[in-house]
Amino acid sequence: MAEENGNTALKIGLILGGVVSVIVLLSTRKTRSPIVGGTKQTASTLNDTSQFLSENRESIISTLRETSNYYSELLQSASTDIQEIVNRVNSLKETLMKAKTTTLETTGELKELKEESTAIESSSSNSNAGQLQQAEDTHSSS
Repeated sequence: MAEENGNTALKIGLILGGVVSVIVLLSTRKTRSPIVGGTKQTASTLNDTSQFLSENRESIISTLRETSNYYSELLQSASTDIQEIVNRVNSLKETLMKAKTTTLETTGELKELKEESTAIESSSSNSNAGQLQQAEDTHSSS
């Protein structure tokens, strides 16, 4: 309850302070003239704006609808384009994974061929060395 009394007293103090400030500002001609002029200018601007909106209401609403439809179509188009990009990226990802698998398989097969080739060369060299040795032995004996 004491808190409510404090809030009420604060509100009353703010209202009284505002009223006193307005009275002081309006009491001298020097401060009153700019305030009155500014108020008249603001009222005139608000009236002009209100009149413009009243006279052009249908045109403004039509323009807003057209703009809204345009951006709605633009967003739909962007959404479609993004979906297409996602599909192409997924397809590219699959293609790259297949290429990687194929490359790994090819690399393995090339290693096997190299090992087989090396083994064949080794046995061929050993066989040729043995044949050469035999030929030398035969030639020495004769």
